[in-house]
Amino acid sequence: MHQTRGDSSQATGGGKSPAALPHTDDGVDPPDYPRPIDGRSESPWSPFTLLACAWIAGLLLGAWIDLFWLWCGAGVIALVVAAIRGRTRAGTRHVAIFFAIMCAAAAWGIVRWNHLPASHINSYLTLEAQLAQVTGTIDSPVNVTQPQRGPMADFSYLPPATMFVIALDSITIDDQPQPIAGRLLVKIKQTDLMLREGDRVRLIGWMGAIDGPSNPGEMDFRAIMASREVDGRLTLNLRDNCRMIQRGSLLDGATLRSRIAAAAHESLHIGLHEDRQRRAFLDTLLLGRWSSDLGELNDAFRNTGLTHILSISGAHLTMLMGLIWCVVRLIWPHPRRAAIIVLCILGLYMLAVPWRVPIVRAGLMAALLCLGLASGRRVRGIDMIALSAVIVLIWRPQDLFNAGAQLSYIVVAALILFTQPVSQWLWPDPLIIPPAEQFRHALTRRTADYLAVNLVAFVVAAPLVAFHFRMVSPLAMLLTLVAIPVITLVLGLGYLKILVGLALPSAGLVLAGPLEWSADIMTGLVRHASNWPASSMPLATAPSAVWLIGTLSICLAWLAGWFTRRKLALSAGAIICGAWLLLPHHPRVAEAVDRIRSQPAMTINMFAVGDGSCFLIRLNDGVEHHILFDCGSQQYLDLGERSIIPALRALHVSRIDTLIISHADMDHFAGVPDLVEASHVRRVLLPPHLKQEAESDPQGAAGQLMAALAKKQIPIETPTRGWNETRGNAQLDMLWPPADWSSERANDTSLVLSIRAGGKRLLLNGDLDRLATPALLKLNDDLRADITDLPHHGSFVPDSPRWLGKVAPRFVLQSSGPARLRNDKWAALLADPSITRLVTALRGMIELRVAKDGTITWSAFRELPQAIEP
Repeated sequence: MHQTRGDSSQATGGGKSPAALPHTDDGVDPPDYPRPIDGRSESPWSPFTLLACAWIAGLLLGAWIDLFWLWCGAGVIALVVAAIRGRTRAGTRHVAIFFAIMCAAAAWGIVRWNHLPASHINSYLTLEAQLAQVTGTIDSPVNVTQPQRGPMADFSYLPPATMFVIALDSITIDDQPQPIAGRLLVKIKQTDLMLREGDRVRLIGWMGAIDGPSNPGEMDFRAIMASREVDGRLTLNLRDNCRMIQRGSLLDGATLRSRIAAAAHESLHIGLHEDRQRRAFLDTLLLGRWSSDLGELNDAFRNTGLTHILSISGAHLTMLMGLIWCVVRLIWPHPRRAAIIVLCILGLYMLAVPWRVPIVRAGLMAALLCLGLASGRRVRGIDMIALSAVIVLIWRPQDLFNAGAQLSYIVVAALILFTQPVSQWLWPDPLIIPPAEQFRHALTRRTADYLAVNLVAFVVAAPLVAFHFRMVSPLAMLLTLVAIPVITLVLGLGYLKILVGLALPSAGLVLAGPLEWSADIMTGLVRHASNWPASSMPLATAPSAVWLIGTLSICLAWLAGWFTRRKLALSAGAIICGAWLLLPHHPRVAEAVDRIRSQPAMTINMFAVGDGSCFLIRLNDGVEHHILFDCGSQQYLDLGERSIIPALRALHVSRIDTLIISHADMDHFAGVPDLVEASHVRRVLLPPHLKQEAESDPQGAAGQLMAALAKKQIPIETPTRGWNETRGNAQLDMLWPPADWSSERANDTSLVLSIRAGGKRLLLNGDLDRLATPALLKLNDDLRADITDLPHHGSFVPDSPRWLGKVAPRFVLQSSGPARLRNDKWAALLADPSITRLVTALRGMIELRVAKDGTITWSAFRELPQAIEP
């Protein structure tokens, strides 16, 4: 008679718990029968999990109270208490040891976070790049990447760049090499195909610290590099500035891994068609070699909440090792031997992929699970996960606050603890299964298990994704249900192709077609799903840590079966957490709250976009109106996706009423195609010259811009001098160019916009240049403005002093990169203490608020607010 899994007393006989079942002689563990979700699941507590909890708690305390000697002293006292009182009171001994471990973790975290040796590269790094000569060993795969991304990337004049990480051993000071420690991200602005991981090289280039975000909502690249223990950057203009000192030896681990990875990469590509994006997808998924050729496909994975599938992580290795385990068990039924074989395959796999922190972390987790199975002892998966977490947090305490680490460990631990109870809740096993129903029951059981895995992963991961990435993906679970079988097929075919291709390249050709077919199914699914309205919901701001802890607690309590007879409490908790997340953090709600809280007549945001231009003007002087003046950058052609769209969300701006493109230079419109895809733009104003250029060259940058606008059916106007309109109490006037003006230089056709609101005037000049500046002055218009930007990002022309005298501003805005400040011809003219000069290269995004009484206040993204009275 088949026993019910839900009844542990019947399943084990005599009321014994599953943990009390003996280990069988053939090395096969008896099945676990955890209670279903309408009961309580098996307790997760053990010495390993308690050790992990103590270490995590200690790191949190060390981050909160940064007093090294305090924690050392407290730890010693705890050990003394454990030694003296523990002889008679076991409970006291256990508590004291737990506290001692906490103190040790706090002290260790403080040392790792704050202590740097005197000869560390951080002593030499500043935000201002300086010429430096260093030597070291290439410590990562060498990648050749496209320098630009985004819809306008094809118009970039920059060649592909070579990038890698170098582990330093010396730096030259006063012609003398000095020992140094640390790691730098190296970028050579040319292709160098001779370099390999493990090579020792001498580099001469511009060295500096990695800068943080310059606009709200931007990705913190500095934090990402810090999590990978990369301290700074080194940029080489020519590949000749990189000299080989010593080629890596095969006896060196890094060189051996590089050769194996190169061979696997070559075997994977045998027979594949020249589709750069498909190849980039397979390289990323199978070998961990990320490429900028992914382009919009990477965005589609992120928007659908499937980024964890694209990158090599704990989930990726779980699918891969599970697939290998099933194949190996068909050949070797004995679990111990199968685990040893899987462990060996895992070791070979780790030699073929780059040793980035997430990959090493996932590999360690998988290796410990395999070791537990190979030991022949009854080892719980949760104990191996806890031990892996302790090892990783000793190695890298900062991973405690890393989104990838949190997702990996919390999700995998939840899968181990709750998958079977949730599966039994979805489909309880019957008491009796007739022989004729056994196949149907087995199929149903596997289906329930599969649904349970996805449900547990989604319930646990969703709060973490919302907290770290400010995004909710309601369809992520449904898409994962469909995607996992396809991804498993791609993994199986891909790795089989690599292995077969290494042994017999001609045989690898046979698998190229099926691999491409399965990859196209996966990428097509993700692309299609990313266009669904509910595929992702961006949040204006990140939810609080209190929300994360509260929501995770409710989710875990539900999975553990604590709400068996408390469905009302569960429903209320879920509604409260959802409302708490969506109401204050949804962009439209946050925008409405901002309108209620404060209503200045005009708010001006000058975004930091390098040598480019992007101004957001929010008018609220009687009528609310959002204007975006330009959206482009010379350095970052993916400006829209990279900076402006996240910044608009962070500022709670969900629409653009008027988009103004000053003229036909990409550093003023490169981000517009991404912008119109992600935001609701109601109309566009642009100069006649830009429209004429697009009509004369539809395949050029201006033509592509107009095509992007036409695709979204956005109305387009071409205003000239004399155009004006009123928005409530605000007045908009176009001062340049005249209708009959023509120039071969696009800069001199720039729109010049005047906005009056709150009794103050803003003047935006685009790239007004050498010919247009005197022509505008000759018209004798009243150009006086309280706030103006420097034309052409701070370029200086002969008529610039006369222009400044006519405008007589109190605030001068400059949207430019640092290079414009190295030969600053404006410095003497703007030395007047009555003029406040604000430069994005120095301060990041600038915000000015014009109150309805005319008071102007300003703040910078990197500084505290300052107020200037009228």
